[in-house]
Amino acid sequence: MEITPFIGTLLSLLVLIIAVLTLDDLFIDIYAWIFKTKPSKIEYSEIDLTTEKKIAIMIANWHEENILEQMIVGNNKSIYYTNHHFFLGVYPNDLATLKVAEKLQKNYPNVHCVINPQTGPTSKGQMVNVVVDSIFSKEVSLGFHFDLFIIHDSEDIIHPLSMKLYNRYSQNFDYIQIPIFSLNRDLLQLTAGTYMDEFAEMHTKELLVRHSMGAAIPSAGVGTCLSRALVEFIKSINNGNFLKPESLTEDYILGWQAHLHKFRCGFICKSVTGFFTNAEIIATKEYFPQGFRQSIRQKTRWTIGIAFQGKKILGWTSNLVDNYFLFRDRRGPLNSLVIFCSLLLFVIGFYNSNLTYLDFHPALFFISGFNLLGLIVRTLQRTRFHGLVYGTYPLHLVILRWPVATIINAFAALRAFYQYYLSVLGLKKLKWSKTQHSLPKEFGQTA
Repeated sequence: MEITPFIGTLLSLLVLIIAVLTLDDLFIDIYAWIFKTKPSKIEYSEIDLTTEKKIAIMIANWHEENILEQMIVGNNKSIYYTNHHFFLGVYPNDLATLKVAEKLQKNYPNVHCVINPQTGPTSKGQMVNVVVDSIFSKEVSLGFHFDLFIIHDSEDIIHPLSMKLYNRYSQNFDYIQIPIFSLNRDLLQLTAGTYMDEFAEMHTKELLVRHSMGAAIPSAGVGTCLSRALVEFIKSINNGNFLKPESLTEDYILGWQAHLHKFRCGFICKSVTGFFTNAEIIATKEYFPQGFRQSIRQKTRWTIGIAFQGKKILGWTSNLVDNYFLFRDRRGPLNSLVIFCSLLLFVIGFYNSNLTYLDFHPALFFISGFNLLGLIVRTLQRTRFHGLVYGTYPLHLVILRWPVATIINAFAALRAFYQYYLSVLGLKKLKWSKTQHSLPKEFGQTA
């Protein structure tokens, strides 16, 4: 078989697949436009309730000695809420982090050190399970029960009003997810900048559409609040585990379990007025990876946990809306590889002197034009939502970061295929991969 006809056939197939994926994305855009799903404003007085529920904040740690103290000090200073306690899960063989956690426990009455009975690292799910069990045990000596349980990481900047938001909306929901945004990055940090674009669009549009359609709201692993009743129920169906310790994205599974078992789940994206000088969205902020390889590792874990393990654990449902969003969640590897292969084949074809394989059926040229239009819409949409979160509309940067994100996602998809099927064949066990964390230097510092 000549290479050019083969490339032509493959390109035709890719054009059709991309068209289907483009239609999928456009459906979310159109739904958001028709039903006006966007962040809404709320007055501070509406969340400033006099009765504060008791909140337990759970943080799993592995080699976080460089930022853990800064995180607790900074957030304890800024959180505008009284009845919250931090529970810091640490490993007995992580002596540096253990030392910091014990120091914080000594200095702050609302900080508690929880030592894992296993040596680390295990997984975030296993560590959080230990923390949950410790909270239930600790309640005896504290003399009260916690009403709400929140998952956070050691690199999180918790919004000062997020606890008040949880407290208010826990009247309506057992499961609450608030937006997660990347902290601002320098213009030349293209890898880190991709997270700014992706999370801005996902957490000010897609998750609001899911909420509006009554679909599952996946946990982002941070900024997730759960009622006591939900925590106890999830433990009862997971053999005593709050999170599935074997999953690389235990938070994602948690969100779907809450939804499938008919608990009240909500994505609360609110811009508060009457407190700050300017209205701002109540969201958790953090630094995402700035290194190319580090980003690939992180997204490999996300891909394995959501696309592969998620399929195995959750399967499909009898509900059309649920299955649609399960498909969207799992299409990531296909999406990344199709776009990457399309770019690769285009380059090969461009430098091939025999271009006869471009003699497509006329309909394919029309579909290719539709795909190009979809790409333009996608870029403009991402720029728009970036502006909604950060106040600027850097179209040129979004255009520059798009191929970077595509390459990262493609390599992550390939790596995920390789690692997952090695584990299926019993050749290599899947391991939870930790991301290196950091915080802004000024966070928690006294002015």
